[in-house]
Amino acid sequence: MSSSHALTILPAHRTLAVNSGTSLIEALVDHSIFLRSDCCGRGTCGKCLVQLIQSDGTKKETSACTQQIKSNLTIAVYLCHTDNKEVVSSVAVKNPQSIYGDDVVSRIGAIDMKRDSLDHLQKIVINAIEW
Repeated sequence: MSSSHALTILPAHRTLAVNSGTSLIEALVDHSIFLRSDCCGRGTCGKCLVQLIQSDGTKKETSACTQQIKSNLTIAVYLCHTDNKEVVSSVAVKNPQSIYGDDVVSRIGAIDMKRDSLDHLQKIVINAIEW
């Protein structure tokens, strides 16, 4: 049985309960916080780079896809300029497509039942990204 740990997301100070041994990116997805990870979890693309703040205040940059949850963590999620690492923005939004189901299979089923759902699914996710 895995133990539960607290994960705090900054700057919003949102605290999540996550299971020990889960990757950080999986824990975030479980709570509708989505990071890009083009390397399929190998930690090579740098798209899911996050800054962890340990309980003693020390900071560590790591890939969310390779970081395992072992203790209580605080994570700062920011959009940064790749050249100078300046913080551009910080925001998280729940995938609006979840109204058709929490998983891709459910969404495919919704499209099978009503074909124009595909256009709607595309529009609502684009609107969320552009927001």
